[in-house]
Amino acid sequence: MNIGGRIRELRKIKKLKLTELAQKSYISQSFLSDIENNHTKPSLDTLFAICNSLDISPAMFFSVFPEADVEEQLYLIDYISNDIKEMIGLITKLPDNERKALINFLSERLNNN
Repeated sequence: MNIGGRIRELRKIKKLKLTELAQKSYISQSFLSDIENNHTKPSLDTLFAICNSLDISPAMFFSVFPEADVEEQLYLIDYISNDIKEMIGLITKLPDNERKALINFLSERLNNN
């Protein structure tokens, strides 16, 4: 995946200038430009800050709807409730083993109903 290109694409869809996204993400404009032009790669913390500033989850950034183009993806994600968005954000912060345990718990709970 071209991370820099994806950031630029989402930034433009969200109608943000480079300076605006940089300020919202608490990074310098030149650093964001370097990321968008693939001169450097962002750390996970920086990528998560950019995703947060774009009002999308990291899962959305990496495309949870791969068959849809970016505008369709953003349209679809807007229909996910704020509770679900918050839950996804919290789950992505869990270590792998805890995330898997939570998924197993929820699956078992739903299967028992």
